Amino acid sequence: LRGGEAQENAQVVRDLLQGKQDGRLAIVRQVVALNAAAALVAYDATTEQRFGPVESTATERIARALPLAFESIDTGAAWDVLSKWAEVSTDLASQ
Repeated sequence: LRGGEAQENAQVVRDLLQGKQDGRLAIVRQVVALNAAAALVAYDATTEQRFGPVESTATERIARALPLAFESIDTGAAWDVLSKWAEVSTDLASQ
């Protein structure tokens, strides 16, 4: 994937996390979900292993985590978390 200027990239993130899926956002959504699923699997390996035992292949575990990643994007949950992080970051920067 190739990004653009910072403002353009930020707009892509906002659009994607606010539910837009048209045009080039469709492939961006897939890549973001795949990366999120991989991150979920990495974290999960150190905790409850709900995506399968660590002996399972990474591909199998990522496939199990992918629906949760898509759900997080599509329901706005990822947007909510990003918004909270931005708020906290802004608050800390003003102290």
